[in-house]
Amino acid sequence: MSRFPMTQNPSQNSLEDQQPDQQQSLGNVQIQGDGNVFNAIQGRDIKVLNLSAGDALPEEWSSYFNTVVKPVDAKEQRLRQVLLNKVKKYWIQDVLEKSLHVKALIELDLEEHLDAVQDPFNQLGALPEEAKRTSLTEQNVVEVFQQLGDGCTLLILGEPGTGKTITLLRLAKDLIAHSEQDTNRPTPVVLNLSSWSLTQQSIAEWLVSELSSRYQVSKELGEAWVRGQKLVLLLDGLDEVKAECRVACAQALNQFLQEHGQTEMVVCCRLQDYQAIAQSEPLQLQKAICIRQLTPEQVDHYLEMAGDPLSALRILLQRDEALQDLAKTPLMLSVMSLAYRDRSVEAIPSNNSAEASRRHLLDAYVQQMFRRRGRDNRLYSDAKVLYWLTQLAQQMERESQTIFLIERMQPSWLKQGMPTVLYQAGTVFSSGLLGGGVFGLAGGLSGGVSCGTDGRLSWNSVDSLEWALVLGMVGAAIAVVSVTGGQREIKPVETFEISWISIAKSLVSKHTLSKGVAGGLIGAIGAGLCAWLTHSSILNGVLLGLSWGAAFGLVLGISPALVGAEIEVKTLPNQGIWRSALNASWVGLSFGIIVALLGQLGFALMDLDTTCRWIGGGSIVLGFGGLGGLVNDAGRTCIRHFNLRLALLSRGVIPWNCARFLDCAVEDIFLQRAGGAYFFIHRTLMDHFAQMELECK
Repeated sequence: MSRFPMTQNPSQNSLEDQQPDQQQSLGNVQIQGDGNVFNAIQGRDIKVLNLSAGDALPEEWSSYFNTVVKPVDAKEQRLRQVLLNKVKKYWIQDVLEKSLHVKALIELDLEEHLDAVQDPFNQLGALPEEAKRTSLTEQNVVEVFQQLGDGCTLLILGEPGTGKTITLLRLAKDLIAHSEQDTNRPTPVVLNLSSWSLTQQSIAEWLVSELSSRYQVSKELGEAWVRGQKLVLLLDGLDEVKAECRVACAQALNQFLQEHGQTEMVVCCRLQDYQAIAQSEPLQLQKAICIRQLTPEQVDHYLEMAGDPLSALRILLQRDEALQDLAKTPLMLSVMSLAYRDRSVEAIPSNNSAEASRRHLLDAYVQQMFRRRGRDNRLYSDAKVLYWLTQLAQQMERESQTIFLIERMQPSWLKQGMPTVLYQAGTVFSSGLLGGGVFGLAGGLSGGVSCGTDGRLSWNSVDSLEWALVLGMVGAAIAVVSVTGGQREIKPVETFEISWISIAKSLVSKHTLSKGVAGGLIGAIGAGLCAWLTHSSILNGVLLGLSWGAAFGLVLGISPALVGAEIEVKTLPNQGIWRSALNASWVGLSFGIIVALLGQLGFALMDLDTTCRWIGGGSIVLGFGGLGGLVNDAGRTCIRHFNLRLALLSRGVIPWNCARFLDCAVEDIFLQRAGGAYFFIHRTLMDHFAQMELECK
């Protein structure tokens, strides 16, 4: 069969229109090219899509095929390289090359599981059970993947700690190298399926969302790449999907493969969890491999090569069956090597069960990591580190997450009741305080200054106070309206670009329309009060009210329509919030300048001198710019994130400087960091921390 699905496209000159004696039998002539094999279909025009430019067609067949080769434009190629750089930085340099598995330097043995994936032709029923397991001792995952050819799909299974993720990343490293050499190859991207539980979207929609949130790929470009089947999907953690959602996730994956048959995909899952899934919905992948556990000979050879520091562990392993069982995986062998390094035989306890040995081993690992750095070099006490890591692990398990980003913390981290009420109250109060403060300050400055007929300036404290109070209340009301109702999720706004379609949709949206109307009414009332304070005519008051109302209504209505585009490869902890703050400032400044320029027209009609115009313009930029920065999506995100951090800090769940603490945990080899994201070195360690019950000290 073809590795590419062939789309039948009958034309006016189709062979179907010919008489039987005129039809030519196309037979089963094979077209070889870059490892692709195409079987012809008799009596059909065949349109071969996405055929490589190097694939040669037999001369006599050229009239039957329409070969389409789409060139990659320079912009898309640059964005593709940015994505490759991110995958390489996050997963190869920050994870694979720093992994404990890699430090163990043990070659993993593979075996093929013929019955793990769906058997479309029912060919396995007659095979004995032992024949369904085939050793792949002489092959690694890269060779297995290459043998499947283009459009290949693969399932990687194994027990916890055997190295499924590392095997996936070794394949990713090879695929990245090939993609950098050949721009026609699909782009490998590593994603974790655990987040699918939260939305349970179609896989295509989930991919677009993940590409946007994890790699800052615009949704438009992500949709094009998914639709065009230009990605190699390296999906880790099917077993990390919530248990009740795993079968549904497998169904979604199978549906995606039906609709995107040319997309290459690799899925990782724990063996036992996948066996439960496969009873209801086996994955429709081409091949399944399972990583074998380490043999006693491999373990003994590794410890022998390590020398004296692990000699006691080597002796104990020869007689302790519980430890032997733990040492069957590269992860636990690496943890043993760190936890029991330079220990005597007497210092390593012997337990009757593997579970007790595992708990003691992980506790010993934690203590060894604390001792390794010494107390003098620590920013936080051991008790605080343990408590915060326990809180982090428990929350990640509740949210079905394996990757943690500071900017992605949500109000769901707070317990229902008083903590949530305080967070919401703090958000409203701080919004009102900031909005009222900045707009009131601008009002006080502009209202207190008066220009005489001789061009001299004078200051009136009473007028300044009146203007500050009135405009302060207006600014506070508009800021409060902007943060109430609507979506509660904290979503960083890292970039802005204008989408006229999105603006049109936003302006007719019920939610944004109601906010725009509310903001417009508040602005109009405020403008009317200002006109009353200055004893202006009713006409001037109406005009001022309409202009202010339109300005505030538009900024509240349009801001949700500003969508993000791609950003460069470099990422930092909490970068999403810092970028949101920067974007809020730019939006506010732009809004303030636009309103100030429009205000100059009014000043000209009022025949004010140049000095007064400058003072008025500066006040408008300060007031409208500051308020505009607060009420757009980026500003609201920063306010909500700040108040959430305060609420979590008050409960002792996290320290104020999260990034510094998380980086310390990385140095202690409890966590790993990929760009601005953090995750435990293995799910086994995360589970260990999540089971701890500690008090904040």
